[in-house]
Amino acid sequence: MINILGPEIFWTTLAAVVAILSLATAIGRGWSYAFPCRFRAHARFYLAPALGLASLTIIASLLGRILPLGNSVVVPWLIILLLVWLLARESHNKQVLSHALLVSVFGIVCGVSLLGPLFSYGAFNAHNDAFTYLTHSNWLQHHAFDEVISTEKVTPLTTQVTLYQQTGLRMGGSFLLGMLQALLNLQWSSEVYPAVMISAIAACCLAIGFPLGQALRQIRRNIRLAILALPAFSFGGLVFGANMGFLPQTIGLALGGGFLFSIGPMLRWVATTNANWQSIGKTALPSMALFTGATFAYSELTPFLLVAVAGSGLILAFRFNAWKNLLQYGGVLLGLSILLLNTELIRVYWALSMQTGAVVGSPVVWSLLGFVAHAFGVHGGAWDMFQWTVPEKAGSLTYAFGFVLLGLTLALVFFGRRQIWLTTISSAIMPVVAALTVFAIGTVYFRYFVPSPFQKGAGQSWSQFKLTDWSHPFVMVLVLLSIASLRPRLRKLFNGIVVALFAIGVVSAALTGLARITLASVGGPMPLMLYYNGLSDLNRFYLKLRDTVFATCPASTPIYLALGGENHKFRQMATLYLYDREVRSDWMDDGYIYTHLSKERRTQELMPGNCVVERNRQDGWLSQGTQIGPFKVGIFDGSGKIRIESVTGAYDRESDGMNWWHWVEHKVTFKLQPLFIPNDATQTKLRFEYGTRGKQTLTLRIIKHDASTQEFLLQTKDNAQAVFDKFIDLPPTEFAEVSIETDGKASQLGERDTRMAAWIIRNVTITPVSP
Repeated sequence: MINILGPEIFWTTLAAVVAILSLATAIGRGWSYAFPCRFRAHARFYLAPALGLASLTIIASLLGRILPLGNSVVVPWLIILLLVWLLARESHNKQVLSHALLVSVFGIVCGVSLLGPLFSYGAFNAHNDAFTYLTHSNWLQHHAFDEVISTEKVTPLTTQVTLYQQTGLRMGGSFLLGMLQALLNLQWSSEVYPAVMISAIAACCLAIGFPLGQALRQIRRNIRLAILALPAFSFGGLVFGANMGFLPQTIGLALGGGFLFSIGPMLRWVATTNANWQSIGKTALPSMALFTGATFAYSELTPFLLVAVAGSGLILAFRFNAWKNLLQYGGVLLGLSILLLNTELIRVYWALSMQTGAVVGSPVVWSLLGFVAHAFGVHGGAWDMFQWTVPEKAGSLTYAFGFVLLGLTLALVFFGRRQIWLTTISSAIMPVVAALTVFAIGTVYFRYFVPSPFQKGAGQSWSQFKLTDWSHPFVMVLVLLSIASLRPRLRKLFNGIVVALFAIGVVSAALTGLARITLASVGGPMPLMLYYNGLSDLNRFYLKLRDTVFATCPASTPIYLALGGENHKFRQMATLYLYDREVRSDWMDDGYIYTHLSKERRTQELMPGNCVVERNRQDGWLSQGTQIGPFKVGIFDGSGKIRIESVTGAYDRESDGMNWWHWVEHKVTFKLQPLFIPNDATQTKLRFEYGTRGKQTLTLRIIKHDASTQEFLLQTKDNAQAVFDKFIDLPPTEFAEVSIETDGKASQLGERDTRMAAWIIRNVTITPVSP
C-alpha cells in the first residue's frame, strides 16, 4: 500500500501539516479581537496562521529553556488549556473547523515543492543545516536548553547543542520544532520537520492577503487563495530556504513578513484615530506577537524590521501630526516585546555582532540581474536549480527563458505601479516598501562598496544573496497586488489566467522539488538521491540503518563511521539516528562537529572489533558485512588495509555506488595511510582502471617515505579503457604516495560540463600481500 500511495513519511507530513495549521489557526483567531472592528474579519482570515505560529514560537522559546519539551506535562497541558479557552470564546466553533480545514488545504498546496520529493522518494534534503535543527529538536525532548553540557561529555551529536549554547545563536525555530514534535508524539524530528517548513510557507503566503485586502475584496475566495499561493511556487528565499535546510530563516520570514504585512494598516489607523491609549495599546498586541516570534526565530532580520516600521511611523507622524498616538503604539509594542524576549536580547546582540564581524557563506557569481530576479522568485538560489545568470549559462536557452520570465514579471509590476503607489501612500504596504528599500540599498552597498572576501564574484556576494533572499516575500506583495489590479481590465479572462498560473505553478514547483534532489545544480553538491544510489524511501532507509546496526553490533561495541570526505553529510545523519550509541570517526573534515569536540575525540582511530559503517565499495575496511542500501555494516576483523587518506590534483570524487572515479586535468596524487599491516607482508598489489581522452603516456610514480620512487610508463590508445594490476616489490608500510601524470592536453568534458580534463582514474585499491 505504501509503495503505491507513497512512503509513510509523506502521509505523516500531510497529517502533521493539518494538525499544525489547524492548531495555529485556532490560536491565531484569538488575536483578531485585538484589532479594530473593521479589520477583524480580514485579520482572522489572513493572519490567524501566522499569529498562531508566532504564539507557539514564543511559548516554545520560553518553556524550552527551562523544561524538556517532550518529557514535561506542562507543555501539552498549557496548549490544551489555551486551546480550550480560545474555543470557548468563539461563538461559532464550526467556523473555526472550516477555517482550519481551508488553511490546511491551502498549506498542503503551498508545500508541493517539499511534498513532491517526500511522495516520490520519502526524502527531504537534510545534507545541510537541517542536521543541526533536527539534532536540537530530538535533544530538547529530554533536556532543557539551559542544561549545559560539560566539555568532557560533549558527543559528536551534541556539538550542535553546545555550539548554540555558547555562541548565542537563535533557537526559536528549534524550540518550535521540538515542541511540535512533542505535541504530535513523534519519535524523530525528521517526521515533523517538513510539516513545520510547509506551515511557515503557507502562513506567510496567506498573511500577504491582509494588506491587500482592499484589492482582493471583489475577487472570489478560491481565486484569491490561488493568487496568494503563487509565491510558494517560485524560486525565492521563502521557498529556497525551506528546501535547503534554513529553518530559522523560513520561520523568521514567515513571522517577520506577517509583522510587516499586519502593521501597515494599523499604523494608518493609529495615526488617524481618536481612540484612547488603551485601545491603541490593544491594537499593538498582535504585531508584538509577530515581532517577538520573528526575533526568537531569526534575529538577523530584526534590525530590518525595526528600520522599516520606524521609517513608516516617522512618515505618518509627520503627515498626520500623530506623534502621541504612534509613540504610544510603538511603546506598547516594543515594551511588551522586550519583556517577552528578556535575556534573548543579549543573545540577539551577540549573534548579530558575531555574524556581522565574520565572513560567512560562499561566493555567488551572478550578475546584478540575477539578484533582482531571485528577489522576484524567478531565479534559483545559491546551489539551487535555475541559476540562469551564472557565467556558464550566458547565451543559453535557459538564460533567454529566465530573462523573458523576469521581463514579464517586471512588466506586470510596471502596469500595477499606480495601484502599488496608492496602496503604499495609504500605508497598507508602506513598511513592506520601506523594508525593500533598505534591502536594495544594502545590496548595492555590498556589491559596489565592499571588497570581495572571495576569489570570485563582485563585492561581498553572499551578503547580496542573503538580502535579496530575504526580500522575496516582500517583493511578492508588489507582484500579487499587480496581479489583483488587472481584474478590472481583464474581467472575464482574469479568473482563467489566475487558474492557469496556479496550475503551472503547482506542476513547476513539484518538478523543481524533485529536481533539487535528483539533478546536479550549479555550484551544488552531489544530488541527494544520486548519493543514496536511487533509494525509493530515504526516511525508511535511515530507520533500517539503525535497526541493522543494533542487530549487527553488540550494545557495548563502539560504532566506527568510516564515512569521511564526500560521505560526511551522511555521517551526520547516521550520528543523528545512532544517538544512543557510542560513535567514533575522524571528524576533522566536518566543521559542524570537530570544533566543539575535545581534542582526544576529534581524531579517533579504527580498532579491531569496532562495528563499522562504510560505503559499500572495493576499498572498504570490511571483508564481509550486512548491506543496507549503498552502505555496509559489520565488525572489523583487523585485516590490514592501505587507505587513501587524501587526493590532490583531481576533481572531486564521483560514484555510482559500486564504482568511483576522479577526472584529472594533468596530475593526481594519492596520499596513503597503511593500517593494521601484517608483519610478513612483503609485497603490495596496486590496481586501478584508467582511460585517456586521446593517445597519451601516463607516468606512474610510487613514492616511498624516504622520498625515493619507482616509475612505470603506461601507454594508452585513443579513448581506450585499461587496467593496471601489478604486484609491487615493496612492503605496504613503505608506501607514502602514488602519483600519476599525463603528457596529454586537457579539454572540456562537455557542452554543459566546463571542467577541463585529460584522463580518468577509477577504483584505486592498494592491498598488502603476504607469502
